[in-house]
Parts: sequence; C-alpha cells; structure tokens
Amino acid sequence: MANVSVSILGNKKLEKHLRNVSDPEKLFDPDFKRGVIDVTKRLIKKTPFRTGDLARHWQAPKRIGLSNWRVSNDLLASNSKIPLAAIIELGRKTAFPKKKFLYIGLNEKGKSKKIGEKIPDDFIFGKDYILVKKSKAVKGTFFIKESVDESSKILIKLMLKRIAKT
Repeated sequence: MANVSVSILGNKKLEKHLRNVSDPEKLFDPDFKRGVIDVTKRLIKKTPFRTGDLARHWQAPKRIGLSNWRVSNDLLASNSKIPLAAIIELGRKTAFPKKKFLYIGLNEKGKSKKIGEKIPDDFIFGKDYILVKKSKAVKGTFFIKESVDESSKILIKLMLKRIAKT
C-alpha cells in the first residue's frame, strides 16, 4: 500500500480488508476525491473571519496521482515568506519592530498603508493606526487540523462502504 498517506490505524476491520486488496489506490480513488472535496469545503467554512483574503485563496483540489490530492493556500503573510494559513493555524511568537515602533493599522484605511511607506498626513493616530514597541504572541486556531480530522472520519466511512460493496 505505497504512497497512501491516510492513517487508518485503530479501525481493525478496514486494516484487515486493506491487506487483502490488490490495488487499494485504484479502488479507493473515488472516495479520496469525495474526501478532498469535503475537506476543501470545511477549510473554507472554518477559516477564521478577519483574515483578509485567506478563505478566498483556498485553491481547488489538484490531482497529483491515483488517490493522491493536494489542497493549497498560497497567500503569504504581509512582509514575510510564510503562508498566512500556517500562521493562523499554529500561532506566532511575540513580534518586535525592526526600527523603533511597530505600525498596526486599526481599520481599512490604516491597513491600506504599504510596508516601508511613510504614514500619510490624513491618517489619525489612535483611530486609523497605532505605534507599539511589540505585538503579543497569538495562539493558533488549529482550524486546518480540525477540518482534516472531521473529513478523515467521513473518508473511513466511505472506504468501509466501498469494501462492503465488493
């Protein structure tokens, strides 16, 4: 059973049948397709609000091979090369400024300032933006892990149904 990355440990009935199946990737390919569509819907639905375009950047599942799919979100956090979904999923440490203060936009107008650009004169301190010495650490939401866990339960049920039909 090479290149199948779904863990089915703990489900003895499914483990027993998988040992007897000659080509599990081909047999369970339709189930993996339904499972990956389900996990994509869950990711879009569970993406936290106020994360900008993150929910809209979940890409349609791409087939890599037989029973092998990829769901990705390539939106990067501003001023970094780290995917924003990973930061929201796992959290981040305390952020310190590179210069004296860290600029934080408070509303859409304040957030529209580009990195490294001078603060426009029409921006109001305290209303549009603030300057701080550091930004607190943020706890992760683990929304990706929850979505994948829920979808894996559905995938196991689909696989068991397919085995019962054969």
